[in-house]
Amino acid sequence: MLNQESGPQVTVTTYSGGGASLLRSINVGTYNGGYQVGFAVDPSGRLYASAAPQRDAVLTIYTNRGAKIVRTLYQTHPFSVLMLDGTSNLYTFCAAARVCEYAKAKQRIIRRLPKANPPLAVDASGDLALFEGQDSLRVFAPGHSQPYWQITSGVNSSVDALAFDPSGNLYAANRGVNQGDPGSVAVYAPGDSSPSRIITGGIVHPMALAVDGAGNLYALNMGGAPSNSVTVYAPGGSEPIRTITDGVVGSGMPGAGSPLALDASGDLYVANAAVAQKNAGSVTVYPPGGTSPIRTVTQSVQNPVAVGIGP
Repeated sequence: MLNQESGPQVTVTTYSGGGASLLRSINVGTYNGGYQVGFAVDPSGRLYASAAPQRDAVLTIYTNRGAKIVRTLYQTHPFSVLMLDGTSNLYTFCAAARVCEYAKAKQRIIRRLPKANPPLAVDASGDLALFEGQDSLRVFAPGHSQPYWQITSGVNSSVDALAFDPSGNLYAANRGVNQGDPGSVAVYAPGDSSPSRIITGGIVHPMALAVDGAGNLYALNMGGAPSNSVTVYAPGGSEPIRTITDGVVGSGMPGAGSPLALDASGDLYVANAAVAQKNAGSVTVYPPGGTSPIRTVTQSVQNPVAVGIGP
Protein backbone atom coordinates (compact mmCIF):
# COMPACT_ATOMS: atom_id res chain seq x y z
CA MET A 1 0.00 0.00 0.00
CA LEU A 2 1.26 3.51 -0.86
CA ASN A 3 0.71 6.13 1.83
CA GLN A 4 0.99 9.86 1.31
CA GLU A 5 1.78 10.99 4.83
CA SER A 6 2.05 14.50 6.17
CA GLY A 7 5.35 16.13 5.73
CA PRO A 8 5.01 15.32 2.69
CA GLN A 9 6.48 11.89 3.41
CA VAL A 10 5.64 8.90 1.20
CA THR A 11 5.77 5.37 2.64
CA VAL A 12 4.87 1.88 1.51
CA THR A 13 3.41 -0.55 4.04
CA THR A 14 3.28 -4.28 3.38
CA TYR A 15 0.94 -6.80 5.00
CA SER A 16 0.37 -10.52 5.15
CA GLY A 17 -2.97 -12.28 5.22
CA GLY A 18 -4.65 -9.83 2.88
CA GLY A 19 -4.00 -6.95 5.25
CA ALA A 20 -4.44 -8.81 8.52
CA SER A 21 -0.87 -8.33 9.78
CA LEU A 22 1.62 -5.50 9.22
CA LEU A 23 5.01 -6.75 8.01
CA ARG A 24 7.02 -3.56 7.47
CA SER A 25 6.96 0.09 6.49
CA ILE A 26 9.34 1.48 3.85
CA ASN A 27 10.29 5.15 3.58
CA VAL A 28 10.10 5.94 -0.14
CA GLY A 29 10.73 9.70 -0.30
CA THR A 30 8.78 12.93 -0.50
CA TYR A 31 5.98 14.27 -2.67
CA ASN A 32 5.49 17.89 -3.69
CA GLY A 33 2.67 17.56 -6.20
CA GLY A 34 2.34 16.49 -9.82
CA TYR A 35 3.18 13.13 -11.36
CA GLN A 36 6.10 12.38 -9.05
CA VAL A 37 5.20 9.11 -7.35
CA GLY A 38 5.23 5.57 -8.71
CA PHE A 39 3.94 2.32 -7.19
CA ALA A 40 3.31 -1.17 -8.54
CA VAL A 41 3.39 -4.83 -7.51
CA ASP A 42 4.17 -7.55 -10.05
CA PRO A 43 2.67 -11.09 -10.08
CA SER A 44 5.67 -12.50 -8.22
CA GLY A 45 5.15 -9.98 -5.42
CA ARG A 46 8.04 -7.68 -6.26
CA LEU A 47 7.36 -4.15 -5.11
CA TYR A 48 8.23 -1.06 -7.19
CA ALA A 49 8.22 2.32 -5.42
CA SER A 50 9.48 5.82 -6.14
CA ALA A 51 8.89 9.35 -4.93
CA ALA A 52 10.86 12.32 -6.20
CA PRO A 53 10.25 16.01 -5.47
CA GLN A 54 12.54 17.07 -8.31
CA ARG A 55 14.94 15.70 -10.94
CA ASP A 56 17.22 12.67 -10.63
CA ALA A 57 14.55 10.18 -9.61
CA VAL A 58 15.21 6.74 -8.16
CA LEU A 59 12.95 3.70 -8.50
CA THR A 60 13.60 0.95 -5.96
CA ILE A 61 12.55 -2.64 -6.66
CA TYR A 62 12.08 -4.91 -3.65
CA THR A 63 11.61 -8.66 -3.28
CA ASN A 64 8.24 -10.10 -2.30
CA ARG A 65 6.69 -8.11 0.57
CA GLY A 66 9.45 -5.52 0.36
CA ALA A 67 11.97 -7.61 2.25
CA LYS A 68 15.15 -6.85 0.28
CA ILE A 69 16.22 -4.49 -2.50
CA VAL A 70 16.56 -6.22 -5.87
CA ARG A 71 17.88 -3.20 -7.76
CA THR A 72 17.45 0.51 -8.27
CA LEU A 73 16.76 2.37 -11.51
CA TYR A 74 17.66 5.99 -12.22
CA GLN A 75 16.40 8.64 -14.61
CA THR A 76 16.17 12.42 -14.68
CA HIS A 77 12.35 12.45 -14.73
CA PRO A 78 10.24 11.17 -11.81
CA PHE A 79 9.11 7.56 -12.22
CA SER A 80 5.33 7.62 -12.41
CA VAL A 81 2.42 5.64 -13.89
CA LEU A 82 4.29 2.35 -13.49
CA MET A 83 3.01 -0.55 -15.59
CA LEU A 84 4.43 -4.08 -15.98
CA ASP A 85 3.71 -6.56 -18.75
CA GLY A 86 3.71 -10.35 -18.56
CA THR A 87 7.48 -10.52 -19.19
CA SER A 88 8.27 -8.00 -16.40
CA ASN A 89 9.15 -5.23 -18.82
CA LEU A 90 8.48 -1.92 -17.07
CA TYR A 91 6.69 1.09 -18.59
CA THR A 92 6.93 4.53 -17.02
CA PHE A 93 7.08 8.19 -17.92
CA CYS A 94 10.72 9.11 -18.52
CA ALA A 95 10.15 12.69 -19.70
CA ALA A 96 7.23 15.05 -20.15
CA ALA A 97 4.78 13.36 -22.57
CA ARG A 98 7.12 10.40 -23.19
CA VAL A 99 6.88 6.77 -22.07
CA CYS A 100 9.94 4.51 -21.81
CA GLU A 101 10.03 0.72 -21.66
CA TYR A 102 12.73 -0.83 -19.49
CA ALA A 103 13.71 -4.41 -20.38
CA LYS A 104 12.98 -6.81 -17.50
CA ALA A 105 12.78 -3.79 -15.15
CA LYS A 106 16.54 -3.26 -15.51
CA GLN A 107 18.50 -0.13 -16.36
CA ARG A 108 18.10 -0.61 -20.12
CA ILE A 109 15.54 1.33 -22.15
CA ILE A 110 14.40 -0.60 -25.21
CA ARG A 111 11.60 1.66 -26.43
CA ARG A 112 10.53 5.29 -26.23
CA LEU A 113 7.02 6.43 -27.13
CA PRO A 114 6.23 10.15 -27.50
CA LYS A 115 2.95 12.07 -27.23
CA ALA A 116 1.66 10.36 -24.12
CA ASN A 117 -0.29 11.42 -21.06
CA PRO A 118 -1.39 9.36 -18.07
CA PRO A 119 -2.99 6.83 -17.81
CA LEU A 120 -1.45 3.67 -19.32
CA ALA A 121 -2.59 0.04 -19.54
CA VAL A 122 -0.89 -3.18 -20.64
CA ASP A 123 -2.71 -6.37 -21.62
CA ALA A 124 -1.60 -9.99 -21.15
CA SER A 125 0.08 -10.09 -24.57
CA GLY A 126 2.07 -6.91 -23.95
CA ASP A 127 -0.02 -4.48 -25.98
CA LEU A 128 0.38 -0.99 -24.49
CA ALA A 129 -2.51 1.51 -24.45
CA LEU A 130 -1.86 5.16 -23.71
CA PHE A 131 -3.83 8.38 -23.65
CA GLU A 132 -2.47 10.76 -26.24
CA GLY A 133 -4.59 13.66 -25.04
CA GLN A 134 -6.80 15.61 -27.40
CA ASP A 135 -9.52 12.93 -27.08
CA SER A 136 -7.33 10.16 -28.48
CA LEU A 137 -6.09 6.71 -27.41
CA ARG A 138 -3.32 4.72 -29.08
CA VAL A 139 -2.37 1.06 -28.72
CA PHE A 140 1.08 -0.33 -29.55
CA ALA A 141 2.07 -3.95 -30.18
CA PRO A 142 5.09 -5.22 -28.22
CA GLY A 143 8.32 -3.73 -29.55
CA HIS A 144 6.63 -1.32 -31.96
CA SER A 145 6.81 2.48 -31.90
CA GLN A 146 3.88 3.09 -34.25
CA PRO A 147 0.34 2.35 -33.05
CA TYR A 148 -1.66 -0.38 -34.75
CA TRP A 149 -4.90 0.83 -33.16
CA GLN A 150 -6.05 4.43 -32.70
CA ILE A 151 -9.27 5.59 -31.05
CA THR A 152 -10.85 9.04 -31.17
CA SER A 153 -14.55 8.19 -30.85
CA GLY A 154 -16.08 8.04 -27.38
CA VAL A 155 -13.05 9.49 -25.60
CA ASN A 156 -13.13 12.88 -23.91
CA SER A 157 -10.33 15.14 -22.72
CA SER A 158 -10.27 13.75 -19.16
CA VAL A 159 -9.47 10.03 -19.26
CA ASP A 160 -8.50 8.99 -15.74
CA ALA A 161 -8.04 5.23 -16.17
CA LEU A 162 -7.52 2.54 -18.81
CA ALA A 163 -7.86 -1.22 -18.47
CA PHE A 164 -7.87 -4.37 -20.62
CA ASP A 165 -10.00 -7.42 -19.92
CA PRO A 166 -8.88 -11.03 -20.59
CA SER A 167 -10.46 -10.90 -24.08
CA GLY A 168 -8.47 -7.82 -25.11
CA ASN A 169 -11.33 -5.33 -24.81
CA LEU A 170 -10.12 -1.88 -23.80
CA TYR A 171 -11.95 0.26 -21.20
CA ALA A 172 -11.51 4.03 -20.89
CA ALA A 173 -12.84 5.96 -17.89
CA ASN A 174 -14.04 9.40 -18.99
CA ARG A 175 -14.26 11.59 -15.90
CA GLY A 176 -16.66 14.11 -17.43
CA VAL A 177 -15.88 17.43 -19.08
CA ASN A 178 -17.64 19.55 -16.44
CA GLN A 179 -19.22 19.24 -12.99
CA GLY A 180 -22.62 18.44 -14.46
CA ASP A 181 -21.23 15.62 -16.63
CA PRO A 182 -20.97 12.37 -14.61
CA GLY A 183 -18.69 10.82 -17.20
CA SER A 184 -18.74 7.31 -18.65
CA VAL A 185 -16.72 4.20 -19.35
CA ALA A 186 -16.22 3.55 -23.06
CA VAL A 187 -15.57 -0.06 -24.14
CA TYR A 188 -13.71 -1.02 -27.33
CA ALA A 189 -13.47 -4.45 -28.92
CA PRO A 190 -9.93 -5.31 -30.06
CA GLY A 191 -8.98 -3.11 -33.01
CA ASP A 192 -12.26 -1.18 -33.16
CA SER A 193 -12.05 2.61 -33.33
CA SER A 194 -15.62 3.16 -32.07
CA PRO A 195 -16.99 1.92 -28.72
CA SER A 196 -18.98 -1.29 -28.68
CA ARG A 197 -20.86 0.21 -25.73
CA ILE A 198 -20.67 3.20 -23.41
CA ILE A 199 -21.39 2.51 -19.74
CA THR A 200 -23.20 5.28 -17.87
CA GLY A 201 -25.36 3.30 -15.41
CA GLY A 202 -23.97 3.91 -11.93
CA ILE A 203 -21.03 5.95 -13.24
CA VAL A 204 -20.23 9.25 -11.49
CA HIS A 205 -16.77 10.67 -12.29
CA PRO A 206 -14.89 7.35 -12.63
CA MET A 207 -11.23 7.60 -11.65
CA ALA A 208 -10.03 3.96 -11.41
CA LEU A 209 -10.82 0.68 -13.17
CA ALA A 210 -10.04 -2.98 -12.52
CA VAL A 211 -11.01 -6.17 -14.34
CA ASP A 212 -11.00 -9.65 -12.80
CA GLY A 213 -10.14 -12.94 -14.47
CA ALA A 214 -13.77 -13.56 -15.41
CA GLY A 215 -14.02 -10.21 -17.20
CA ASN A 216 -16.09 -8.40 -14.57
CA LEU A 217 -15.40 -4.65 -14.54
CA TYR A 218 -14.95 -2.61 -11.35
CA ALA A 219 -15.19 1.21 -11.49
CA LEU A 220 -14.34 3.53 -8.62
CA ASN A 221 -16.69 6.52 -8.77
CA MET A 222 -15.71 9.76 -7.09
CA GLY A 223 -19.10 11.42 -7.03
CA GLY A 224 -18.31 13.20 -3.80
CA ALA A 225 -18.06 11.67 -0.32
CA PRO A 226 -20.11 10.11 1.18
CA SER A 227 -21.56 9.05 -2.18
CA ASN A 228 -18.37 7.50 -3.57
CA SER A 229 -18.84 3.95 -4.77
CA VAL A 230 -17.46 0.98 -6.64
CA THR A 231 -19.83 -0.29 -9.32
CA VAL A 232 -19.38 -3.78 -10.75
CA TYR A 233 -20.43 -4.88 -14.27
CA ALA A 234 -20.72 -8.35 -15.77
CA PRO A 235 -18.90 -9.01 -19.06
CA GLY A 236 -20.81 -7.20 -21.79
CA GLY A 237 -23.03 -5.40 -19.27
CA SER A 238 -23.84 -1.71 -19.04
CA GLU A 239 -25.75 -1.67 -15.75
CA PRO A 240 -24.14 -2.52 -12.42
CA ILE A 241 -24.72 -5.96 -10.99
CA ARG A 242 -23.44 -4.68 -7.64
CA THR A 243 -22.83 -1.27 -6.08
CA ILE A 244 -20.49 -0.97 -3.11
CA THR A 245 -20.74 2.12 -0.93
CA ASP A 246 -20.13 0.73 2.58
CA GLY A 247 -16.66 1.93 3.61
CA VAL A 248 -15.79 3.38 0.19
CA VAL A 249 -14.20 6.81 0.35
CA GLY A 250 -11.84 6.26 -2.55
CA SER A 251 -8.62 8.04 -3.22
CA GLY A 252 -6.02 8.66 -5.83
CA MET A 253 -2.82 10.47 -6.61
CA PRO A 254 -2.16 11.18 -10.29
CA GLY A 255 0.24 8.58 -11.63
CA ALA A 256 0.84 6.89 -8.27
CA GLY A 257 -0.95 3.61 -8.91
CA SER A 258 -4.44 2.22 -8.68
CA PRO A 259 -6.62 2.53 -5.54
CA LEU A 260 -8.34 -0.71 -6.66
CA ALA A 261 -6.87 -4.22 -6.58
CA LEU A 262 -8.14 -7.79 -6.82
CA ASP A 263 -6.48 -10.86 -5.31
CA ALA A 264 -6.44 -14.42 -6.62
CA SER A 265 -9.57 -15.27 -4.60
CA GLY A 266 -11.54 -12.40 -6.11
CA ASP A 267 -11.47 -10.21 -3.01
CA LEU A 268 -11.58 -6.49 -3.84
CA TYR A 269 -9.29 -3.99 -2.08
CA VAL A 270 -10.08 -0.25 -2.05
CA ALA A 271 -7.61 2.38 -0.82
CA ASN A 272 -9.52 5.11 1.00
CA ALA A 273 -7.68 8.37 1.54
CA ALA A 274 -8.22 10.42 4.67
CA VAL A 275 -11.21 12.76 4.56
CA ALA A 276 -10.25 14.71 7.69
CA GLN A 277 -7.18 15.34 9.83
CA LYS A 278 -8.44 12.95 12.52
CA ASN A 279 -9.05 10.18 9.99
CA ALA A 280 -5.91 8.50 8.62
CA GLY A 281 -7.84 6.56 5.97
CA SER A 282 -8.09 2.81 5.42
CA VAL A 283 -8.09 -0.06 2.98
CA THR A 284 -11.40 -1.91 2.85
CA VAL A 285 -11.61 -5.52 1.62
CA TYR A 286 -14.75 -7.01 0.03
CA PRO A 287 -15.47 -10.67 -0.79
CA PRO A 288 -16.64 -11.77 -4.24
CA GLY A 289 -20.26 -10.74 -4.61
CA GLY A 290 -20.24 -8.78 -1.34
CA THR A 291 -21.06 -5.14 -0.64
CA SER A 292 -19.84 -4.89 2.97
CA PRO A 293 -16.18 -5.13 3.98
CA ILE A 294 -14.92 -8.34 5.53
CA ARG A 295 -11.86 -6.47 6.78
CA THR A 296 -10.76 -2.87 7.24
CA VAL A 297 -7.02 -2.23 7.36
CA THR A 298 -5.96 0.77 9.45
CA GLN A 299 -2.67 -0.26 11.12
CA SER A 300 0.10 2.12 9.97
CA VAL A 301 -2.24 3.51 7.31
CA GLN A 302 -1.79 7.20 6.54
CA ASN A 303 -3.74 8.60 3.61
CA PRO A 304 -3.45 5.55 1.30
CA VAL A 305 -3.65 6.34 -2.40
CA ALA A 306 -2.72 3.06 -4.12
CA VAL A 307 -2.84 -0.64 -3.32
CA GLY A 308 -1.29 -3.73 -4.89
CA ILE A 309 -1.55 -7.46 -4.24
CA GLY A 310 1.24 -10.01 -4.25
CA PRO A 311 1.04 -13.82 -4.09
